[in-house]
Amino acid sequence: MRHGKSLRGPEFTTDLERPLAERGRRDAPRVAKLMQQQGVAPELIVSSSAARALATARLVQDELGDVELREEPAIYSNSTLDLLGVINNLPADAQRVLLVGHNPSMEELVDELTGRDDTVLKTCSVAVLDVGAGSWEDVAPGSVKLKALVHPRELEE
Repeated sequence: MRHGKSLRGPEFTTDLERPLAERGRRDAPRVAKLMQQQGVAPELIVSSSAARALATARLVQDELGDVELREEPAIYSNSTLDLLGVINNLPADAQRVLLVGHNPSMEELVDELTGRDDTVLKTCSVAVLDVGAGSWEDVAPGSVKLKALVHPRELEE
């Protein structure tokens, strides 16, 4: 999941502290509700340490209820190699995991894992991926299937 729409401006000293905009606060619970309705709600959320990503993750967590949330600073690096490392080290007992991060690395990760080259993740969009029956350690480029792309603007109010 790409984090929700965020604010920009000189009042934010660093990129890490940029908060969610109203649209981001509205979209995250809507997308979480759809994940729950579609049976793909995560049991673990792993988020970038940036304020806008953590706020998105917490809104998803609040909507879904009993879901563990972990902060992972490596997601902020915007490196697909770092993101793959996060995935490869996920706990074996987690069946469904939501990563909350940033572009361009989230789009690049989906493309690399699925063999695509055209993924577009707008703010608060989710790519639903099927990693198959193997372990998280086995996830590698080209080994994953894209099941769905969900963009919040496509959801009914």
